[in-house]
Amino acid sequence: MYRFVAVVLVLGLSTPLARPSRQTEAEAKRTVRAGQIVTFTIDLDKAPSFSGGRVAVRIGPRNRVAEVLTRVASADANEGETELSISAAIPIGGPVGVWRVENVTFILPDGEARPLKYGEIEFTVLPRRDLIVPDSATVRIQ
Repeated sequence: MYRFVAVVLVLGLSTPLARPSRQTEAEAKRTVRAGQIVTFTIDLDKAPSFSGGRVAVRIGPRNRVAEVLTRVASADANEGETELSISAAIPIGGPVGVWRVENVTFILPDGEARPLKYGEIEFTVLPRRDLIVPDSATVRIQ
């Protein structure tokens, strides 16, 4: 049996984003820079009757070509609780573009994973403005 879960996107930003004047508040909440943290509020349709479970959220670029680009984050799901907060770090080097929640799973204390129904959630990852990565190196024998 599937359960419906509401996933709300909240961004935990370490620095404010520069926003174009035409960007709406809703659009701003769905934008994060590479290297920052994205936080999801998870509202379960009903509280578990036990402690020791977890809720996991898997995110990744919409048009990814490699499994390595996804991120999985989870939080404890305790008896009687229906709201959880789950945070995941976006890779510092991108990839930029549209990312989405790929799945939400409830994990029982024994490790059994049960997929949860949820609404589509997408957000935009922008490049990190101050990212400097070396382009070359000199290698010497010592």
